Amino acid sequence: MQQHRPENIIRLTWENNSVQGTASESDKVNVVCYCEELDQFEIFESIALRTALTVDATLPALYNGKEIQVWSYFHNSTETLASNSVHLGTFTLV
Repeated sequence: MQQHRPENIIRLTWENNSVQGTASESDKVNVVCYCEELDQFEIFESIALRTALTVDATLPALYNGKEIQVWSYFHNSTETLASNSVHLGTFTLV
């Protein structure tokens, strides 16, 4: 049996590096998406813990067929420390 998956999903995966520096297993991942054509942002705050290793960010249907810039970063559980944001690239949702 196949599951139907909407086409407006961005799946992110990462490694758990919580033993390095100030990183912690309780850190939360955040994702920022920007569509220049629509001049609109979608921000997904605290959508997964660092230990999850993967998360899906579902964008509204109006982004289908549009080019999206994507960034991500982690922040600690008290939101007092954050990693540098990483530009993950440009993606076209189909």
